[in-house]
Amino acid sequence: MTAAQPMASFGGGAVAYLICVLLHFLSEPVRWRIVFGGERLRPYLHVYFLTALMSYLLPAKLGLPLRVLMLNRRLGVPLGAVSAGLVVDALVSYSSWLLAGGLAGIAVLGRMPAEWRYGFLLGGGALVLGGGLLMAVRRRWRRIGDGVRASWWNGAIWARIGRRGAAVLLLAVAIDIASHAGRHLALATLLGLDVPPGDLAVLAVFAVFAGIASFMPMGLGGYDVTLAAGLIGLGAPPDAAATMVLANRVGTLVVSAVLGLWSAHALGFELRGLRDRVGRLLGAGRDTEERSGS
Repeated sequence: MTAAQPMASFGGGAVAYLICVLLHFLSEPVRWRIVFGGERLRPYLHVYFLTALMSYLLPAKLGLPLRVLMLNRRLGVPLGAVSAGLVVDALVSYSSWLLAGGLAGIAVLGRMPAEWRYGFLLGGGALVLGGGLLMAVRRRWRRIGDGVRASWWNGAIWARIGRRGAAVLLLAVAIDIASHAGRHLALATLLGLDVPPGDLAVLAVFAVFAGIASFMPMGLGGYDVTLAAGLIGLGAPPDAAATMVLANRVGTLVVSAVLGLWSAHALGFELRGLRDRVGRLLGAGRDTEERSGS
């Protein structure tokens, strides 16, 4: 093997990783375009990129209410339609992840020794229970939860989406799921990990699903522990497993920062005062909720 071959392999892995991360960041705005309608995708891209970044920077997932407000104020989507549309999108997305993650989990756990299997099940159950309790005690989520329960099925939205739109929604989620598997395969190439590609792809889907099921911001805990333990079970050294987890976190944050800052500029936010303006926007949204609920 020549010196140029490892460099070419590294470059190819980096490009593949970047493409997979971008596919993940494109999936949700594309689904919004189908759910909410409109002729242009770009405004949805900017709102999603900015609010995704703020979800990483703000505590307690405050990027979600910011997302609702920006869809309403920047794109003119009525608040009721925003709530119902996001619920429809979540229904399609989470149902797909439940299916893919459940099948991946059966495959992963079936290949593990009994003691590892029990540890995964107990640890996963504890993470889901802890995340659920954390969400339950957050007052700010109660009204959102009420809206979700009240509008999980919206006939007008489903009628506008139609069969073709529903197929595109499912395709976008499928590409998103595949992109998570692809980015981990690319990271394995970058880090020189010698693990079976098929097993790694299945493990990656299961780990991301564990993070989603934990209800924690960015899937903290559920994703990290599942991926690291699974990699070690596949024969990867513990330090290499930890490096892959960290590398994926850092890579996602870097891409999110680049896309989010670009979108902030495109939406007219001054970068220096971005957090202050976001705080004022969220404060105004809470005032509006309080007045409407009084």
